[in-house]
Amino acid sequence: MPYMRGRNLAGPVIDRLAAAPHKAFADSAAWEAYLAALGLDELAVEPNPIKIATEGAMWGAIRHHGFLADTVVVSDDAGQFRIGEHALCWVHAEWLVHKLIPMTPDQRQAVDIMRQLIWWFYRDLKSYQADPCPPKGSRTAGPLRAPVQTTNRLRHARPPAGPAASPQA
Repeated sequence: MPYMRGRNLAGPVIDRLAAAPHKAFADSAAWEAYLAALGLDELAVEPNPIKIATEGAMWGAIRHHGFLADTVVVSDDAGQFRIGEHALCWVHAEWLVHKLIPMTPDQRQAVDIMRQLIWWFYRDLKSYQADPCPPKGSRTAGPLRAPVQTTNRLRHARPPAGPAASPQA
């Protein structure tokens, strides 16, 4: 039911589904007959109650049977992928950094540095994927930690003093 609520399925439709005694179905024909008996096939509304109820039932069955228990869905934050544990794909996270509108030279520099670090980290990951066990003492042994250390330094940096400084920084 949380899936259906999160997809804005109408409250009365969710109430009908929750109150109904049947919770398991032999096949898709039985499921579709059940939805028709509840009158959902006659509703011409958005979001489509049959689609949302079916997606919710499938996700509920997956969770109920313990499948994909530790799975994290990584996506571009599109609504249809916001199920279970969800994470934003790091490439799409870079898009969010790209959308920032820096107002000062320091902010512009910070945005540029973060974008460079994201792509640097990506190149290092690709190198690691190609050779996960580089020879001891090679250049690829340490670079994967550097972006995280730099990010932490930027996060803990103090904003400039003065009236234009943000109190939330």
